[in-house]
This record gives sequence, C-alpha cells and structure tokens, in this order.
Amino acid sequence: MRQIRQGTFETNSSSSHSLVLMKGDTKHYSASEAWEEVRYSCKYDDGYFNPYDDMYFGRSPFQVLYTFRDKLRYAYACAPHRMAPESRKNKRGYRPIWAEYYKVDREVRKLIPQWKGLSKRKRRDGYIGTDDHCLASWLKKANISLLEFLTNKNIIVICDGDEYCIWSDMKRLGVLNTENFTTIPEKEWWEEDQDEDIDVTEEILETYKKEGED
Repeated sequence: MRQIRQGTFETNSSSSHSLVLMKGDTKHYSASEAWEEVRYSCKYDDGYFNPYDDMYFGRSPFQVLYTFRDKLRYAYACAPHRMAPESRKNKRGYRPIWAEYYKVDREVRKLIPQWKGLSKRKRRDGYIGTDDHCLASWLKKANISLLEFLTNKNIIVICDGDEYCIWSDMKRLGVLNTENFTTIPEKEWWEEDQDEDIDVTEEILETYKKEGED
C-alpha cells in the first residue's frame, strides 16, 4: 500500500519498511570507519562477518538502521530467497539465492579489501531475511549503488509494522520535522522479477565450488 504524507512519498507493506534520505551535507564512511564498526563481528568466525544480533527484519521491533554495520546486516537480509526442497529448507522454509550474498560481499570489498563475507553459520541461520525485500528496487529507483547505500550517512532505513505505525505516529505528532528528509517510492518486493538481476558469473560459481554450496 502506498501513502502520501506531508510532502513525502513512501511505500508500506505489512512491515512498513521505508528508505529515508536525510537532507543536508552528505557525509560518507571512510574505509577505516567502516572496518571499525564491523571488525568485532569478524573476530570469532575465522574473519567472516557473524554479528551477534538478529538479522531478520520484520514488523517488530521498530528499528532505525543508520550505521554501516546495521545497513550491511539489512543488505544481506534483503538477498532474495526462493522456496526450497524439504531437505534444503531453513527454519522459515526458504533458502537464499547465494549469488545475492556474494554481490553484497563484492561491493563491500571495494571499501574493505580484506572483507571475507557473511559467515556460513549465519547464512544457514533460518532467522536471516526480511518481510519486504525492497532494497534492490529502492536503490534502482533512487539511482543509488549498494556501496553508496552502505556508506552514505544520510541514508537510513526505518523498520516498522502497520499494526504499530510508530514511524507514522512520530510524523503525525510532529516529533519529526518531515522537511528534513524524503522517502523513496517503490514497488512491493513481490512485484519485482527476483531473478532478472542475478548475475551468476564464472567468478561467483568458482566461489560456490570453494565453499561447497550450490
């Protein structure tokens, strides 16, 4: 469902996630700043990213994702998933399209060359994902690269649910000055062709072979 409120245009599904662009001077994470945020999460799993916190973004709790680390968690969670055979299902009945995880890794390595990627342990965790899967279409609509999304400190993600409407209430009550930001209109995730942007190159296939995943 799409709604227009107080000069901003945003999309909402049952989860009501929103991509928000803050106005004002744009600041970016440097390579050292970004690494400082994620290095502790890479400390105990042979250098792979394995954050201790949840990587499922649904209706609750209400979250404001603004750090490099949090937006990176969201980017991995938004990797498209598909129905899986019974023997390959995770806890939610789906399996990720591994190529999408690798595409996130590839972008992060442009900033952090030593980046190894999301840990296998975390990838196989059934509690990674999101109800919306809107990120790719948001970025396409706004003409923003994934790396720009991760490093631009003016870009944030709001995770809310339409049974709570915390974000809407904050704006309606005047807690937020809506003149300070804008939001991105976008299709719901199920309207997108989930397979059209999957670039399974020889490089990615070779990575699968090394990791023992298909």
